[in-house]
Amino acid sequence: MKPDRTAPERCGATTKAGTPCRAYAMQGSSLCAGHAGAGFGADPRAAARRSAQVRSEQAETRSEARNRGLSDLLAERLEQRADAIVDRLMRIIETGDDTNAIRALVEIMNRVYGRPKETVEHQVSRNEELRDLSHEERHQLYADLLRREQLELEAAASPPVGAFS
Repeated sequence: MKPDRTAPERCGATTKAGTPCRAYAMQGSSLCAGHAGAGFGADPRAAARRSAQVRSEQAETRSEARNRGLSDLLAERLEQRADAIVDRLMRIIETGDDTNAIRALVEIMNRVYGRPKETVEHQVSRNEELRDLSHEERHQLYADLLRREQLELEAAASPPVGAFS
């Protein structure tokens, strides 16, 4: 039986505090659902526990939705449409021009195998290397450069070995 909200009749029972119950009586009864032992009123503590559990689950769902970022939402949507995406990329590979086919193939391979590992090579500039040299080392390097320059000038001025004059 359901409580009759239109009936002016209230429950005829009294509460633990001794005051008249203010709930509406069920249809065809002089008692409310709680005092009649029907529905959630049969075990109000169990009903309260279930209500708290439902509210907690709803709050957790809302919190998870707020904490999800764009990449999470995009990943979920891509997963939902994975078959259609793969089919489209395969059609491009099979029927498209070479440029688009290569791009589509690269996208599929990157999705399946991950992007290739990239390495960054750091080279120290010559200025940093020179700054680390002592005064004597710099002087020696300068002398070596002058000697090399002189040798290159002499080699350029003399005719090549085996050349006919």
